[in-house]
Amino acid sequence: MTEHVHRDRHRLTSAAPIQMRKVLWTVVVGTVVLVGIYASTFKAGPAKDTNLGRHVAVTQVGPDTGSSSTYASTARRVPAGPAAEPQARIAPDANPYLRDYQSATDRRATFEKLSQISDPIAAYTAAQLARRCGLYGDGTYAATLRRIEQQPIETQAARKTAAQRERSKCVGVDLNTFSRATQLMQYVSESGNPRRLTTMMGNPQAIQEQITVAQQAAATMDPLAIEEVGLFFAGRHDFLPDQTVDLGNGLRVTPSMMRDAFLLAACSFGEDCGADNSLVTSRCVNIGFCGARSLEESLTTYTYAPADAERVVAARDIVVRAIQTGQWPDGFWSASH
Repeated sequence: MTEHVHRDRHRLTSAAPIQMRKVLWTVVVGTVVLVGIYASTFKAGPAKDTNLGRHVAVTQVGPDTGSSSTYASTARRVPAGPAAEPQARIAPDANPYLRDYQSATDRRATFEKLSQISDPIAAYTAAQLARRCGLYGDGTYAATLRRIEQQPIETQAARKTAAQRERSKCVGVDLNTFSRATQLMQYVSESGNPRRLTTMMGNPQAIQEQITVAQQAAATMDPLAIEEVGLFFAGRHDFLPDQTVDLGNGLRVTPSMMRDAFLLAACSFGEDCGADNSLVTSRCVNIGFCGARSLEESLTTYTYAPADAERVVAARDIVVRAIQTGQWPDGFWSASH
């Protein structure tokens, strides 16, 4: 780390005056956007892939007016597919702060702890922790409850229970925390760490550099970084809505399928993908898809037709093997009609 970056590290983590434009990273790239993508997808109909990640910069979470997926009843019969087997290949230092991230019951305190460590990985993890409170922080939780109260009465109890569970971990996380999280990501970007990928995604002129950094981010075997690579695929500026990724053997998937394949692949590298997974919780709170026992069940039950769910699971297995070996299928990072 250069002396310049180290010096800036302390400037960036100091409590600065709140500037609303600096909260943009948390709102645009965080859990709120994932929820917004899925909420919009369900309103448009789950069988139609619209590459909504392209519009990440303007996605907003609003009242859910959609109904349950057409495939909600049939997709439950989708087989889970072969289990991924990457655990022995996980780099022991992929993210030394992952346990702090996952076990935090007081996210504000853990954020403060990590934000004081002069390490881009610690800064990145602190910022990710803050964004998990995007819907449940001091300044946002009331609005989340109001949205729930506008939803069908039969889903409100489950939604509120999930929201209250997250809120208990986010007390003290306020707009200043989100602003500091944005500053921490600026530090990560300046450090050159591949976890800077999310700070690059708004520049359509830098797609080749973004692909290189995305490959490097996946190679860290950090599940949080792997999830960001999925967001990158969903929001690629060089992808058109009808383009697909050719994974070989006749398997083609859409950009949003690639997003979900990376989200599921992160589960094999240490992410907690059980019932308390952040996306599972957010889908319950914002869309009313509650009761899933895992992220895979939540995605395959509510998002895809059975055949498409199988494609996502197959893509997940390919991603896991590629991260293990460093060998990606030909054409994986390019788009084709």
